[in-house]
Amino acid sequence: MIVLGFLALVGAVACLFCSHESRPSAFRLTILRQGTEKGRPVAFFRVQVPDQRRIMIVGAERVIRERAEEAFQLNPFRSPPLQEETSSFWSTSTPDPEFDPEKGRKELGVLAPWNDPVWQLRITLAIESPSLTGRFRRLRSDWSTYRSRGSSFFVATWSAWNAFHATGKEVLESDFITNAIVVP
Repeated sequence: MIVLGFLALVGAVACLFCSHESRPSAFRLTILRQGTEKGRPVAFFRVQVPDQRRIMIVGAERVIRERAEEAFQLNPFRSPPLQEETSSFWSTSTPDPEFDPEKGRKELGVLAPWNDPVWQLRITLAIESPSLTGRFRRLRSDWSTYRSRGSSFFVATWSAWNAFHATGKEVLESDFITNAIVVP
């Protein structure tokens, strides 16, 4: 009887995890509008978030056919090799949103590629926990990490309180965009 109860419990938990994986994402990357900037087509996007969680964009790529152009590229000629922002990715009218939780929900302007009329945007998000308990658990874990690395009590507290506590990651893709812009 106990074995049957245990198997039923394991089956229920497995069904919960399988159904969670197959659910569509609640986050969406929507195209707001298209325009031109200095004679070059620009598409404007926004990440739609279903609740009040903070998000941080940690990666962005223009996808052209099967090739991806990243917003940051590794420069192997520097010592040490550093990531450098490509100058032809983000629009100048909207600031670079990567690694800034304050800009995660704001409008993003991406310059259209010169070499292909059809493309899409792929972004990677770091997401906070939906529950307040999960955020405090992560804050406490980060505080312990700062303390174990030798930070004072006050520095560890300030750093943990002001840090972005990501507990999940999500990759979003926009619909396909064409560079044909209709000007009224």
